[in-house]
Amino acid sequence: MQSSSDSSIWRSLAVAFGDGLAFGVGVKLSQNAVRQKGAPPRSGSGSGSGDLPERLANVEQAIKRIERAPAAAPAGMDQKVLEAIVNALEARLKEHAGQVERRLADLEAKMAIELKALDQQDHAVAQKVTADLNAIEGQMISLNREFGEAVARIVAEQVTSQVEARAAAMESSLEGRIAAAVDRAVEQRVAEMVNARLEPVERQLREEAGEKDREIAELRQQLSDADANMLDLVSGIGQICRQAAERMGHPAPPAASGGSETGVTRMMLRPA
Repeated sequence: MQSSSDSSIWRSLAVAFGDGLAFGVGVKLSQNAVRQKGAPPRSGSGSGSGDLPERLANVEQAIKRIERAPAAAPAGMDQKVLEAIVNALEARLKEHAGQVERRLADLEAKMAIELKALDQQDHAVAQKVTADLNAIEGQMISLNREFGEAVARIVAEQVTSQVEARAAAMESSLEGRIAAAVDRAVEQRVAEMVNARLEPVERQLREEAGEKDREIAELRQQLSDADANMLDLVSGIGQICRQAAERMGHPAPPAASGGSETGVTRMMLRPA
């Protein structure tokens, strides 16, 4: 289908090319006919180059004349010459069309070969790309796994270090707190034990001190009573001595004062 459309395109191009050749021949013949009719020569055409706008104007005029009378043959032209030109053009066009068809066939064959080669290359490239993608995917999976393991290891190390640091800080703090609590508890317990042990001793000592105080008070009372009795006894002895002295005719000695009696009493009561 593609080759037939390409062939029709090339045929159309060949026909257009032939029409162009025919048109050019017609223009040339019309220019010759104009010269044969005695058209005035163009100014500035001695060198054969001429002015381009003037040439274009002449070509347009010739085209208009051909369009107005397309079937009319130029004056002075032989019909056989025109037929020969037309036949030559047709032969040339056929030859050219054959060459174009052969070139198209060769081109189609080359295109088919190139398309097949390109298809094979595409398959090879696709396979290679697929293999490369699979390899890259495997590498990415491996990298992701290694990255995940590395991240997990780093996180574990960080967590372990932080936990150890916090545990060490808490341990030192707990040791200090425990030591302080133990010291407070020991001090409190020692104080309680000392108080518990000293309280009965103090109570016993207070009781013993009270008993000693009572005994001392009793002894003081006894001593006071003994002093009074001894004073009475000394006084009685002194009185008896005075009475005896009076009876015997001697003057009675002065009565001993209370201080002397007390001193005698104390001397008598003093232990040997």
